[in-house]
Amino acid sequence: MRWVKDTTGRFPVRPYYPQEDLDSLSEEWIIGFLCERYGEAEFPVSTADLTVMIECDTSDLDQYADLSAEGGEEVEVQGLTLFYPDRKPEVKIDQELADADYREHRLRTTLTHEFAHVKLHARLWPFDQPRLFTDAEEASGPMCKRPGDIGGYGSDWMEWQAGYVSGAILMPITRLKQLVHATFDAWGAFGAIPTASVKGTALIARVAGQFEVSNDAARVRLAQLGYLTGGPEGRPLGF
Repeated sequence: MRWVKDTTGRFPVRPYYPQEDLDSLSEEWIIGFLCERYGEAEFPVSTADLTVMIECDTSDLDQYADLSAEGGEEVEVQGLTLFYPDRKPEVKIDQELADADYREHRLRTTLTHEFAHVKLHARLWPFDQPRLFTDAEEASGPMCKRPGDIGGYGSDWMEWQAGYVSGAILMPITRLKQLVHATFDAWGAFGAIPTASVKGTALIARVAGQFEVSNDAARVRLAQLGYLTGGPEGRPLGF
């Protein structure tokens, strides 16, 4: 990680992470947590364990928050992280995710997205940088909004980092590579495969099932790591 100028204007400088650093940190966090809790790390990680992991680094985790007023009429806010100068961050998850079983995958990605904000960005808010916020904004933080929070990179470095770490926690780099390489060996495949091909579709489904994530989340993660081609995600070196 290194510090670079924040072109969004939120901070004078902001952290820049190569993808390899984010993969390493994410694996360290989730494997370390599971090994400390159980003596070993098994995947898929349960949603219950994800909540306990977040609770260890926050002052409060509210999974039944009403966030309907946070994003306005056009945007559905599903997660919100609040930072404070005198205590650990708070994380709020929209109640609709917890109440609907069919949104379990979205709940898991939202939990890990907000966990990423806590781990990567909490130190930006203790106000050791020049004050750039009004009093009303001071106890503030990023919001996880439904449109575009899984795929695509956009221009918001903070959301890109959190989105990448979300996938990297649920699908840790070492375990994911083992699965992909074993699959490629069985197929006799070499290099990246087209996203829309039969093998691409099968690989996405295999990863989604192994790590209990949506097909979209699996597709993005595989594309980010260069295993799939022909999708919109691309592969930046970092953000």
